[in-house]
Amino acid sequence: MAKIDKWTDRESLKQIEAWAAECTDKELADRMGISRSTLAKWMKEKSDISDSVTRGRADVRACADVEKSLLQRALGGTVRIKKAMKIRHVEYDDNGRRVSENEEIVMVEEEQYVPADVGAIRFYLTNRAPERWQNKVEMETEIHAEGFEDYLIKRELEGTGSGY
Repeated sequence: MAKIDKWTDRESLKQIEAWAAECTDKELADRMGISRSTLAKWMKEKSDISDSVTRGRADVRACADVEKSLLQRALGGTVRIKKAMKIRHVEYDDNGRRVSENEEIVMVEEEQYVPADVGAIRFYLTNRAPERWQNKVEMETEIHAEGFEDYLIKRELEGTGSGY
């Protein structure tokens, strides 16, 4: 039981959380120097170890969800949204006069087209394939100053100088 105590202090739990974000259970157990079955047992026995693993993995899932949403935004398409709609019920008598009226609000699903977002496309491509979609262009140039003074004198004599 002494080995489990090594992993229940604050710093060790932070380490477990960080490792959990990038490792499978087997890899996490290997880093901790225990077997996978021991890790599973400890996670059942110690809620703080289990919570650390859960927190670490939650960040990874959230990041994956954000990446998926960004790609969907870049591609565009249709989405289903829920909207509140007001429905009015009116009752009439045999003579056509209004007898009662009531309203209710119901949630309905609607399909909506969302166009591709140019900003999301640009962001996605520049970060996923920077070698092909970088924003900056690198150019090599050489400047030769030889004859530059003669050029400036000639321009001044012709009256096309810069006026400085």
